[in-house]
Amino acid sequence: KDLNKAEYYLLEELKYFPYEPGILLKAISFYALREDTLKVARYSYLYGLRTQNINGYIQSLSFYLRLPEKLEESRRIKNKLLKLAPNNKDLLFLIAKYNLK
Repeated sequence: KDLNKAEYYLLEELKYFPYEPGILLKAISFYALREDTLKVARYSYLYGLRTQNINGYIQSLSFYLRLPEKLEESRRIKNKLLKLAPNNKDLLFLIAKYNLK
């Protein structure tokens, strides 16, 4: 109920277990609830990185694309994804939708 207290405990978990996928998923859900696009993008990227999950990277890219000031970060993730999964339909759709070059 108290989001500030919940965030405190979440950050404590992340401090002690930064590589734990379950905690990263909690962070993604928590910051999505708070509508903090930048933090959702960052934790989605970390989730993709830690688990080598393409969907985590794609989710991260989709959130970074909503932030015009993070265009360079979006391009970096896009290039990484194109190397990892050049034929992923979700990725190709996302790139086409935002006309990301």
